Amino acid sequence: MTKTLIAKTARPNDITVVVDKRELHLTNQNKIYFPKEKITKGDVINYYNKMFKYILPYIKDRPESLRRTPNGITDDGFFQKDASADRPPWVKTSLIWSESTKKDVNYIICNDKSTLFYLNN
Repeated sequence: MTKTLIAKTARPNDITVVVDKRELHLTNQNKIYFPKEKITKGDVINYYNKMFKYILPYIKDRPESLRRTPNGITDDGFFQKDASADRPPWVKTSLIWSESTKKDVNYIICNDKSTLFYLNN
């Protein structure tokens, strides 16, 4: 089992973690995602930290499409398929034709805990 090391950064809502020997900067950990339940972004990442070994077998080697709601779960949000160019170099991707966009899309492939953390950030 991989150990996650956590260090606070200069910004109180941000942390730096080392997962799978990779350093990730996680931002806005106190941001409220689920207002009714008062669940924060940090709570969601902590949940995935506890549950990753159960989740990973179901998403491993599969292209990921994310429904992002950066302003909380009550926001309409948007779907993101294409991996951003500024992603860490260790985040695996696969170029796959998308019928909906009629172009090749660079999907993220989540095969490890550090990529799962990256996606949840």
